[in-house]
Amino acid sequence: MKILVIGASGFVGNSLLKRLIDIENIEVMALSRKIEKVSEDFEDSKNISFQKFDLCSDNFSVLNFSPNIIINLSSTQPFSDQMTWDNFLEGNVTTISSLIDYAKSEKIEKIIHLSTSSVFSSSQSPINKDTLPSPDNYYGLSKLLGENLLRISRLRSEFDASVVVLRFPSIYGDLHHAGL
Repeated sequence: MKILVIGASGFVGNSLLKRLIDIENIEVMALSRKIEKVSEDFEDSKNISFQKFDLCSDNFSVLNFSPNIIINLSSTQPFSDQMTWDNFLEGNVTTISSLIDYAKSEKIEKIIHLSTSSVFSSSQSPINKDTLPSPDNYYGLSKLLGENLLRISRLRSEFDASVVVLRFPSIYGDLHHAGL
């Protein structure tokens, strides 16, 4: 099985690679804009290869890899008040469109897409399986649009991959950049 991990240098990506390292019959291609540090951490791995890749500007055609599964962990997150709608649109919506085009061309079997509970309003509490998304910020809106692009493309049978969207409220732990 071949797995493409997008956003490999982030906290979740690094944690996932630790779980996938040296598993027999799995070949992993790890992509990130900041690949240097994470590739050093796994330089002895027999089944993980690394490539510097910016989902916003690079084209999937440069990859010499045909995965069965794509795990998309990449995200443009609200790290400052200077972030604009255009930042979130490019990083969380336009990139999904590129990912869908790639899934069509490569006959991907499964896409696992990491999203966020920010697709819900901060006033929506408690959140359960019946709660409808209602974002109250650009980040949440862009992540919801990315999810919906995947859903609609799948409903229109534009690609055959099954799609799983995981919405996490907050992720933290060892090596998390926020210092929690």
